[in-house]
Amino acid sequence: MAYTAAMKDTARRYTLLPAVLIALGLSIMAATAAFAGWLEHGPAILLSLAESGMAWCF
Repeated sequence: MAYTAAMKDTARRYTLLPAVLIALGLSIMAATAAFAGWLEHGPAILLSLAESGMAWCF
């Protein structure tokens, strides 16, 4: 009985770990893409905010 419970816990851990790693990898990729976009288009974003009077938010 204890062997079956231990095997279920091990199986759950080995299926949860890849899902967590995939989610972590996707979130890192999204953050990197957002940062690269900010580096590329930051001055244009700031100028458009300044023209509309919202630059004080940053």
